[in-house]
Amino acid sequence: MNRCALIATLTQLIIVLAAARTATAQIYVAPQALAPDELTRIRVSVKIITDADGRRPTGGFYHTDAQIQAAVTDANLALENVGADWRLELSEIREARGLSEWYGAMNCEDKNTFENRAKSDPARYLYRNNAINIYIFEALIGCGGYCSLPSLGEDVIIVNNRDGILNWGLGWLHEIGHYFGLLHTYQCPDLPCDSDPNVCTGAGSEQRRCPDVCPDTNNLMGASEALTVYNVGLSRCQLEEMSRAMDADNGVRRSVVQRPVTVANEATIIGGCADDGDQLNVVGTGGGTAGAAIGVNGSGEPRDDADGALGLGDPDADPRDGGCAEAEDVVAPEVLRIDERSHATTGQVLGFSILFSEPIDAVQVQNGTDLQVLYGQQRVAGSIRWQAENKELVWTSAQALPPGSYSIWLAGMDGSDFRDFAGNVLVTNLEGFFTVPFELDQTGALAVPAAAACGTGVLFPGVVSLLMTRRVRRRRRLSSVR
Repeated sequence: MNRCALIATLTQLIIVLAAARTATAQIYVAPQALAPDELTRIRVSVKIITDADGRRPTGGFYHTDAQIQAAVTDANLALENVGADWRLELSEIREARGLSEWYGAMNCEDKNTFENRAKSDPARYLYRNNAINIYIFEALIGCGGYCSLPSLGEDVIIVNNRDGILNWGLGWLHEIGHYFGLLHTYQCPDLPCDSDPNVCTGAGSEQRRCPDVCPDTNNLMGASEALTVYNVGLSRCQLEEMSRAMDADNGVRRSVVQRPVTVANEATIIGGCADDGDQLNVVGTGGGTAGAAIGVNGSGEPRDDADGALGLGDPDADPRDGGCAEAEDVVAPEVLRIDERSHATTGQVLGFSILFSEPIDAVQVQNGTDLQVLYGQQRVAGSIRWQAENKELVWTSAQALPPGSYSIWLAGMDGSDFRDFAGNVLVTNLEGFFTVPFELDQTGALAVPAAAACGTGVLFPGVVSLLMTRRVRRRRRLSSVR
């Protein structure tokens, strides 16, 4: 991760305290909490092709739920940073267990053959007509990912698990750009012709040129191999062209657009019942053996579902009849806000509260190990308590906090850290931790930290390794008494 970009981003999120303290100040506010109330949601259905025994690949870049979720998270962060008014909604992760003939290395040129078979036998291939269908292959020959343009009447995206895809989660978004009609920025306007990746031609979509993509050094649809969620770009013209493809009345890809669906814990549903317009439905009535619906991040054991193992319920059934499959939470919890807690009169900071996007399994959280507050590189002692049905954690310092630079560190590396009750681990922003800096002025009140040069300032060199050492020691001590 670009440390300078992280520092700049976090610093901008620190709110300056006014002279008159009329309200609690916020140490951190998540970007999504500042986003528009409603965003267009695009359904994404991911299928992992398994071997003849129904097993996923044992290695690679996209064979686990967490890896897939991370790719979608990166794509959504990029969309947020470029100002897009839509986000990807990971509606399901499924194991396609009846497609073992496709397990192993597939030539990317065979994608059309695969897609034709998927559309002719949607039940077996788990093909959806109202979601972007992404298939994870154990390996691909000739590409990291591939998606055809709308004019060809094709819509399946394939991704290479063994070797990954250029720019990782942004590679997924690149293919989704093609799905919505975007061309490479260096593509020739009149085909056939030779395209030079080093020459920006102003190519936009199948319908329109986009001169504003040039220069295309960091454009999502360019040839850069060094894109990050912080430097990637999409031009206004490109965003308009994708929105055109999503248009509810005439958009060529309008079927994948989802109206907002309220879920109890704000998590993506796998299987469960939404309203008729939002439920993932299987196209046609083709036969064959459907893949097993799995408890994502759970035991991984297959589950028998009432609709022939599709886990999506009967689209014609009344949800009140109980005929829908049980919903599965596949979304990782996030930190939405961190508020300082201070003395009502003096404004001196006494601690803080952290609001999460959904309830956290508090049993797994070890104060001083999974949650640490540092003053420089020195750990600050404090106590924690949970409230609001485990959606809010309150940390109170054991002693008065002196002026200076502080940082909050929450571990999100495995199932023994911050996680929700479904086992999804906290979304992090720096090497397995979610971290936020803050500064106290001479009175002990919250202040804005000075801008730091790269590698210095509030994100101290060596802090990550220091915390990792403490965590390892703590884990060893805990395991030794079991």
